[in-house]
Amino acid sequence: MKNFTIILLLVFRIGFSQQESDGYLLLDPKIQFESVDAINSLYNFEFEKAEQQFRWMQQEYPQHPMGFFLVGLSYWWKIQINDDVEKYDDTFFEYMDISIKKGEAMLEKDPENYEAKFFLAAAYGFKARLLSDRNHFTRAAFATTSSLKYLEMEKEKENLNPEFLLGVGLYNYFREWIPENKKFLRPIVMLFPKGDRELGLTQLKKVASESFYTRVEAMNFLLLIYDYEDDYAAKYPVAKYLYQQFPENAVFQREFAQVCYLTRKFDEAEEVCLDAAQKIESGQLGYEALTARHIYYYLGRIYRFKYHPQEEKIKDEKADKFLEKGSDARKNARDDKKELHELNKNLKTLEDSLANTTDENTRKSLEKEIKRTKKDVEKTKKEINRHSKKAEKYYEIAKDNTRDEIIDHEKPVVYSEIVQGYHEKAEEYFRKAIINGKKIHAEKKGNHLYSLMYLAKIADENGNKELAKAYCEEILNYAEKSYSTFRAAKAYLKQVD
Repeated sequence: MKNFTIILLLVFRIGFSQQESDGYLLLDPKIQFESVDAINSLYNFEFEKAEQQFRWMQQEYPQHPMGFFLVGLSYWWKIQINDDVEKYDDTFFEYMDISIKKGEAMLEKDPENYEAKFFLAAAYGFKARLLSDRNHFTRAAFATTSSLKYLEMEKEKENLNPEFLLGVGLYNYFREWIPENKKFLRPIVMLFPKGDRELGLTQLKKVASESFYTRVEAMNFLLLIYDYEDDYAAKYPVAKYLYQQFPENAVFQREFAQVCYLTRKFDEAEEVCLDAAQKIESGQLGYEALTARHIYYYLGRIYRFKYHPQEEKIKDEKADKFLEKGSDARKNARDDKKELHELNKNLKTLEDSLANTTDENTRKSLEKEIKRTKKDVEKTKKEINRHSKKAEKYYEIAKDNTRDEIIDHEKPVVYSEIVQGYHEKAEEYFRKAIINGKKIHAEKKGNHLYSLMYLAKIADENGNKELAKAYCEEILNYAEKSYSTFRAAKAYLKQVD
């Protein structure tokens, strides 16, 4: 998701009490029972089967938005397979628009119909998310505004039904997360009532364990949050559950493969990745280049570990992650300094105007503006200091997780025939990761750069210095100068020249 998407999490904040939910189709046990297969099919990427059931809902309840919204959600997941492909966009928007019309008609008959408000908020919210992903920010802003109209903004609702708790949990968590991590959204977010990060996480866990329709979406958000929190121990059981429940969902399989690898469960990661590799080779839906570049990279690292276990510390990836965070913090500090410069210029202009003004009303207005600007100056100075300290902290963590020498071209390598087979497999999978990364223009991504780095290592170990140099030169073309891959490539080229 692009950055603008995160603000939309604040939109899904609508809640219903158990008492208010009487008669709602979304909470009807009979409908839920009839929808089990369709929901499972949706998340197992059996879209045609799921949509057949959802269209039955449309026929049975033609005036209700639910069936139309769920077909739209099916197209949303088709888009998530590879969000650079836009062929499903028009159909997705069409079903969201139908859901909106149905919801508006329901609300016109009953202005207190919370289910209608839910579908209206959700349909506009999903539209805004995709519009923002397509860089149509003005249209996304209008859709977000429309979504906001239908939200219940009271936070103190009692007996909140778990089915509708997803939005409240997301609001509570991201209302506090965004100001700390997305500076450019901070002025907008601060207009919303305060959230509670810990409470939000607790609420999302409740939805994940107790709801029906929103359970999987809650778990999917938990995967994202655990990534933000670097809590892979917590992510592992959630990812494993989703993969076991929906083994044909490429997104969930990719997430489980990642967390198995990061938690060093290499045997389990290998099994999951080899299963995914078969699906990739067979051309199964969802297992295209985006998934392939991740799966092949993990397989490359797994076999590299089996071949060369002493080098596989996974520290460099953590270093790059914190280098990126440090870079973002430093950029924020630079932006704040530019803002401070403009504020000081404005302050001088205001003070000069005050010195040359005799009109009492104008003087009062200028004095008020000067006072406000001075407060902004002091606030911006504090922000510069805060971001500078964060950058320093992140760079220190990155330094602690960086090894000085990544490619040692002088070290002799002698391994058994079995282990040599791992060496060849690692090379094969790193090459496949590179091929698929290029298909989706992911040359600057960490997995792509690390695949190039390991191919350079393998070429060097095979005695092919020229090929190793070529891989290193490719790294220099794409990697940020602060990345460990850039430093390793540059050091190797210096060594062999």
